Amino acid sequence: MKHQTVHYPRIAPAIGWTVTILLVVLAVLIGRDAFPEQTGLEPWWRMWLIAFASWLGFKTIAFLYCRPRPAFAFLLWPGMDAANFRKRKTEPLSNPVPPFAIALALMLGSAVLALAWMHFLTGESLRVTGALGMIAIVSLLHFGLFALLANGWNALGFAAEPLMHDPWRAESLADFWGRRWNRGFSDIARLAVFRPLVRKFGALTGTLAGFLVSGIAHEIVISLPARDGWGLPTLYFLIQGTAVIGERRWLTTRPRLRRTLTWLVILAPSPLLFHPAFLTEVIAPVFQIPTPILLR
Repeated sequence: MKHQTVHYPRIAPAIGWTVTILLVVLAVLIGRDAFPEQTGLEPWWRMWLIAFASWLGFKTIAFLYCRPRPAFAFLLWPGMDAANFRKRKTEPLSNPVPPFAIALALMLGSAVLALAWMHFLTGESLRVTGALGMIAIVSLLHFGLFALLANGWNALGFAAEPLMHDPWRAESLADFWGRRWNRGFSDIARLAVFRPLVRKFGALTGTLAGFLVSGIAHEIVISLPARDGWGLPTLYFLIQGTAVIGERRWLTTRPRLRRTLTWLVILAPSPLLFHPAFLTEVIAPVFQIPTPILLR
């Protein structure tokens, strides 16, 4: 059986990135005046508005790159694996998804923890509150709600790839960022940045460009709502990209050292990604709301 090469229209990348940039700019302009500053939560709502605009843009890119076009169900899934939504499958799916009970428990447990932190952490350090709040948000959405959605779409015959695929089992940095952590963005980076540049300029350029784009995307969602911390998320992802290149060159035959350095490189510079301004100005204010007011 001959291997079929998928040829994407050359105009697709230009259209997709143009739409993405326009949506983000529109979100920034709307968010500048839409949320009254006296509430103290305007950075929080700006973040979600910009994140939603970025997500719509990435959806556009994934849609344009997919041949044949995915089913409408793809628009109702947070991931970017459009090829898995081309048609419904009738045979049992081998795609691994988190068990429904575990995903539900993570979602509910994260919600309970978030409410508890809102109650008990009022008056605590804003950085501590923001850091714990980020853990609750990621657990609630990526490991909880989105895992439940993956279960649902798989049950309906669409092989939705879970956004988080056991990241704690990562064998390397490339394994962690490429297929285990937030696959929605890594799919877009691989499709629209890494592969095109690798074909033209080689793996080194493609890898660094992919992580550079990831840094810029996080600047938009993290530093822009906080209006501070510029350059820190980009620096974080350039460190990750440089380390990925290094492990491919020098650590391919040393799996234990590679796994150890993977977590060191991910965690040690993480304050660059979730920098103090983001934690204190965007995340912490939400978790400083007393629970009686929140539930009123």
